[in-house]
Amino acid sequence: MLAAFGLAFTVGASYLLNQSIAVSLVLWAVFGSVGVFIAERFHLQLSAPLSALDQRLGRPRLIRTGRIKNQTTVPRVTEKGYLDFERGYLKATQAATKTLKAFTAEMNAQTPKLVTQTARTETIQGTSVETRLRVANETAALIDRHAARFERLEVTYRAQCEAMSMNLVDMLSTAPSSGNLGEFPNVLATAQEHTAGSRESMAGYRDAVIKTRKMRVSQPLNQACDRLILVLDRVIEDTDSTLKAIADARRVISKRWPKPPSSALSAPSTAGSRP
Repeated sequence: MLAAFGLAFTVGASYLLNQSIAVSLVLWAVFGSVGVFIAERFHLQLSAPLSALDQRLGRPRLIRTGRIKNQTTVPRVTEKGYLDFERGYLKATQAATKTLKAFTAEMNAQTPKLVTQTARTETIQGTSVETRLRVANETAALIDRHAARFERLEVTYRAQCEAMSMNLVDMLSTAPSSGNLGEFPNVLATAQEHTAGSRESMAGYRDAVIKTRKMRVSQPLNQACDRLILVLDRVIEDTDSTLKAIADARRVISKRWPKPPSSALSAPSTAGSRP
């Protein structure tokens, strides 16, 4: 997919050098939407089996006791338990899913604006430099506002990714190893694959912006591209932190819930056999 995108962008870049930014703008919108869609789908699939996992790990019953006279006061701050981590992971995952939907809404809102700007760019070919510069700078303002909205979303998304990562590993590190994780290990494997695909798409989007930036069309457009590149770098960092957490979680699972040897699963029963 990235090879095809690179070819398409090369065509767009050459068109831009001939005083048109139309193709580049359309490619940006399409490629960014793909990356956000993959990430959003991953979070929806990852949160689905958690209720079943909660049942498998068990829900300890709370028993209220009367206060004993002269009882020593328990410290107010103590360590969390695996149910606390599970709840924190669930809340962070649900919140991150909403943020990803906001990313998608931003890309969907940006696309028609880019289409309109593309049409304007097509009509000014061969006009004065002042006219072309004015339209290029209008495009810069459009990209700059887009980057600003991405910045606000990314700050929220980073905090949610950090909460997801921490609570996921801590939940699996403290949950009773006697519990059955069910399909959760397979869900994590699928999530890792989808997240890697999302990262690849977002990196392609960033690389397209970098190529446009290197053309040095106008100062405002250069500045807008720099701003968007920076926030896309941060989104990729957030994705990397999620990938690391999933890998750490899978290592915890393999250590605390090891699979039985294949020989034990395939060995035929010898009950009732003669020597």
